[in-house]
Amino acid sequence: MDLQDISRLFNNLSQQHQLIDKAMSNAKEVLIDLIHKDDGSLIHINTLEQENILYAFNKQSYIFQRFESTVSFIRTEIGIYHKDRNNSLSVRMPVGIYELDTTLEGEVMDDWLIEF
Repeated sequence: MDLQDISRLFNNLSQQHQLIDKAMSNAKEVLIDLIHKDDGSLIHINTLEQENILYAFNKQSYIFQRFESTVSFIRTEIGIYHKDRNNSLSVRMPVGIYELDTTLEGEVMDDWLIEF
């Protein structure tokens, strides 16, 4: 098995378990829940109009070795952006990222939102 085969394997796993769609959906759900909760934890995002928040797939990584863990997983990253008032998609201000860790079987292990 060469690197191209490995890449195809992970692309197939991602598509089979709909990891990008799952991460995108979860990112929207988490952000909306946090905005409605409004406990002061999201300082910047709470000031943005919800309809001007954009979500975009950034990347996926396969984590197979890390400190004190033998569990392999796939991490999917969604970028969270705010579009300008003129609705120009070319002008996007990054406001955060959402990351979703899943097993190779597509089960959610962990997720988090990082605000910039």
